[in-house]
Amino acid sequence: MVKALYDYEATAPGELSIKEDDVLYAFEAEEDWLLVQTDKDGGKAGFVPVTYIEEVLLFIQLYEALLVD
Repeated sequence: MVKALYDYEATAPGELSIKEDDVLYAFEAEEDWLLVQTDKDGGKAGFVPVTYIEEVLLFIQLYEALLVD
């Protein structure tokens, strides 16, 4: 999973518009782009620049671990 660091407005077919703090499912990377999917808007998918996102898996795992304790 990844989190959007900034808003990004899609400018071409195949891209996905995202908002800062959106949490997205990450799939494959192509050069400077990452294929992501949102759980909003019916699960739309598309590419976003990798510089606009950060991985959040470790934060989610830590949060889930704290819930278990």
